[in-house]
Amino acid sequence: MKAGVGNLNLIRLSSILPPKVKLSGPRQFEAGSYLPIAYGSEGSETPGECVAASVAAAIPADATLNGVIMEFSGACRAAEAEATVREMAAEAMRVRGYEVKEILSIASEIVVAKNGAAFAGVVLYPESQAR
Repeated sequence: MKAGVGNLNLIRLSSILPPKVKLSGPRQFEAGSYLPIAYGSEGSETPGECVAASVAAAIPADATLNGVIMEFSGACRAAEAEATVREMAAEAMRVRGYEVKEILSIASEIVVAKNGAAFAGVVLYPESQAR
């Protein structure tokens, strides 16, 4: 719910960021909308356990090329998840032979009281769907 996608129908994407994508901040969508999203999530019912999720988007220096989106989650701290996913994004660009313009990333974590989940995602949507 804190990520703003709890009342939407998530359509899980794999790892490709389209060429010439426009970056923006958080948007509002009508409840029940279908939302294309690449995400990582990790849940737990173990009190005291820390779980984390992170995503990274690697943007190529050449805007005509595609970028990549990487996801990672596990029983770890947010900093570890974010470092891991940033390395994954850099490696994915390296194997494609693409120069990286920038890597954007975000992570979340939760220390479980009774149960909980960490979530991080990259939404891809046509501009016409956002409010």
